[in-house]
Amino acid sequence: MIGTHDSAIADQILNSALSLFAQRGYSATSTREIAERSGVTKPMLYYYFDSKEGLCKAVFARLFDQFHSRLREVLSLKLDPLAQLVEMVWAHLDCCQENKDFARLFFALYFGRESEISGDELKKYGEGGHEMLQSAVRDLIRSGQARSDCEERLTMSLHGMINIWVIAALKYEEGVQMSRATAQQIVDDLLNGFRPS
Repeated sequence: MIGTHDSAIADQILNSALSLFAQRGYSATSTREIAERSGVTKPMLYYYFDSKEGLCKAVFARLFDQFHSRLREVLSLKLDPLAQLVEMVWAHLDCCQENKDFARLFFALYFGRESEISGDELKKYGEGGHEMLQSAVRDLIRSGQARSDCEERLTMSLHGMINIWVIAALKYEEGVQMSRATAQQIVDDLLNGFRPS
């Protein structure tokens, strides 16, 4: 069992790796740089993480565990399905806003050409979030607040809008504000469209 001291060292290595991967890119970051920033030796880094890829996967596992835990909390709330869907979208936006380095790394690896960690491998981390978002959409459909033939399309559209807002917020940090109101607007726009009323 990892002790408190060991856990603190592992956390420091993970935090340093995340920061460097987000700033410099996964491929351009060496284990030596991660060890130096963490204040450990390379052998100590390899004691905790077997490789740079293993370290990156540990970063993803830790942050996706936290993200999925938050989504499960939202699903457990006793809310109207529309309000719950807005909370699900807000949880996605807020988690990315709170973990900007992680969001930058994820999008860079997922959409980039870096071959060390494949998009398919990264996709498995996001599947839990997709399934929980789809569950909220399914509840909305069951409540009669959305058409019954659009479950997958609505889920994919919500994911797309979430990703666009997160990417815009990362690229234009000052000009794009993500809030609960943004989440509400995303859901409203997708359900009601942009036609004049």
